[in-house]
Amino acid sequence: SGSVTPLSIAAGPFEQVRASRDGKSVAVVSEDAAGSTIGIVDLPAAQAIRRLTLSGTQNRFPTWTPDGKRVAYQSNREGDAG
Repeated sequence: SGSVTPLSIAAGPFEQVRASRDGKSVAVVSEDAAGSTIGIVDLPAAQAIRRLTLSGTQNRFPTWTPDGKRVAYQSNREGDAG
């Protein structure tokens, strides 16, 4: 609809925000000194972020599959940025 609705989650250093095709979830990247993690926010309730990846690694570029059930992303958890 083009309107803006604030999420009910704590503010944070979020980037690379990607909405699922059905609009029911959003994948976000959060970065800190330990690395970057990817989390999922379920809409419209959006009470908390479900962590998808472990901290201590670099996880970036979340992309939803066309059916909106999975998220593909780049990670260095096995040593390279694969």
